[in-house]
Amino acid sequence: MKTAVATLAALTLFACASFAHAQPQDPPATPAPAPVVKPLEVLADTLTKIGLEPKVVKKDDETKMLIVTMKLKQGGTLTACIVNEITSPYFIAPLGDGRKLSHQQALDMLEANARHAPCFFVYSKQTGQLGLKIEYPFALTNEKQVQSSLDLLAKTMLETEKIWAAPIVLNDSRWMGEENLQGYGKLAFEFRKGNQVVMHDADGATPGSFTQHDNQVTMTFGGTVYRGVVNGPAMTGAATNGKATWNFRVNLAP
Repeated sequence: MKTAVATLAALTLFACASFAHAQPQDPPATPAPAPVVKPLEVLADTLTKIGLEPKVVKKDDETKMLIVTMKLKQGGTLTACIVNEITSPYFIAPLGDGRKLSHQQALDMLEANARHAPCFFVYSKQTGQLGLKIEYPFALTNEKQVQSSLDLLAKTMLETEKIWAAPIVLNDSRWMGEENLQGYGKLAFEFRKGNQVVMHDADGATPGSFTQHDNQVTMTFGGTVYRGVVNGPAMTGAATNGKATWNFRVNLAP
């Protein structure tokens, strides 16, 4: 113990002597302050480099968001956001009104969050909107990783569509489009309650009935049957009358 104390005292004395005999020197030049790079600016620059057009949206005096919308080749859109310039950036895919989801859909989404990490479903109580979100590691920001995150979000959004897609309600809706059957062209379906539907084509108005299973719809008009798949505001499919088969496409009318 005495040896340790003596050694410490000797080192202290040596240090003091060194400072006492040191020659005065010019103070080192003050380094120029490093530029402050905000996450918002970095992410905007990275998104621009991969061909997108980010826009800054000011929600209020304290909240600022960077938003970029990208059309996906698989269909749908993605929105990338970062809030307040100091939070970790995240990408989010808007999925529509979450208030229309069934109880079972909500449970399925909770279960899917574990299977599809790092993507996960989120819900805004304030707006009622549902989204699919992925946190983005700001410290690793570069073009390749940004594109990879967007691609993963798109892939997960499509793989989980059956979970989050709001139930399709055809009652009291009208769909208009066309069919490629010779002698016909314009086509419309008017869905009514009680699984009743009226078709409007070159022959006029023809009453019929329909059945629905998820996004698949079957409409029967006597010996003519139309089978379609609803994808958002569009319905596409094929029809047959026992003699010929043709295709049709209609869109939800406003």
